[in-house]
Amino acid sequence: MPRLIDKSGKKARDNASRALGENAADCPLEAMAAGLAVVASRVGGNPEIIAQGRSGWLFTAGDAVELSAQLEHLTRDASLRRELGQAPRARVEKEFSLEGMIDRYRDLYLRACRKKIPGIPEE
Repeated sequence: MPRLIDKSGKKARDNASRALGENAADCPLEAMAAGLAVVASRVGGNPEIIAQGRSGWLFTAGDAVELSAQLEHLTRDASLRRELGQAPRARVEKEFSLEGMIDRYRDLYLRACRKKIPGIPEE
C-alpha cells in the first residue's frame, strides 16, 4: 500500500494514515474538498458523508482484503479516480462549508421561530 499511496502525493499519504485510525468524518471531508477519491472505513459518520460508488467507496473496518481491492481498482482507473474526486468536491463546498452551515442554522432557527411566533414571513 505505501508504494501506491506514494504515487498520489503527500496529501493522500496523510489522509490514508489518518483514516486508518479515525472514525470521525474530517479526513474524508478533507480529501473530498481536495478533489481526491475517497476510500474510507464504514465507521462513525463516514457512511453519512460518502455515497457508496458516487462520492467514494466504503470498506468494512478491519477488512484489509476489501480495502486493498478498492485501492488497487482506483490505482488502475484514472477516470474513476477523477469522477470520484470531482462530484464530492462540489458537494463538500455546498453542504459542509461555513456558508452552508450558517445557511442551515439560519433556516433551522427560522422554522423554529415560525412555529412559536405566527406571522414571521417566509423568504
